[in-house]
Amino acid sequence: MTIADLLTMNKPVLFDGANGTEYQKRGLAPGVPPEFWNLDRPSAVKEVHKEYVLAGSQVIETNTFGGNRTRLRVAGLEEVA
Repeated sequence: MTIADLLTMNKPVLFDGANGTEYQKRGLAPGVPPEFWNLDRPSAVKEVHKEYVLAGSQVIETNTFGGNRTRLRVAGLEEVA
């Protein structure tokens, strides 16, 4: 099912939640961009997404919100992007 399909059903669409908060609960250190876990701890990222699906989320967002030079510059990591 696509997002367009979900929207035509005239019912609420359930998205995932606060991924960053979930990563912090699992040990993400303050100041470390969550996107680094895509490489360093992919199983933890997958686990969080799986938990949201099991909780009823219909839309799962990627862990890439801050994966750009501007956001990574704050962490001194713009050369990685």
